[in-house]
Amino acid sequence: RYVLGVSFHGLEELLVIGTFWMYFIGASYASHKGKHISAEVFSFYCSNPILRYSVSLLSNFITVSLSVLYTYYCW
Repeated sequence: RYVLGVSFHGLEELLVIGTFWMYFIGASYASHKGKHISAEVFSFYCSNPILRYSVSLLSNFITVSLSVLYTYYCW
């Protein structure tokens, strides 16, 4: 703006798009590498391995479903 002497209207909206892309790409990369932040409180309180596996399976299903939804939306 100061170099060209022109006002860029709507620049904030374009920055938000880039910010969301970087956030979700970083989140998907961390999830792929298994280094994402998670609150694994349930695994400390539950000693039943079948229930723990079921909750893990549900969590993975939700993650894949949301990934497909976001991919479709972005495409």
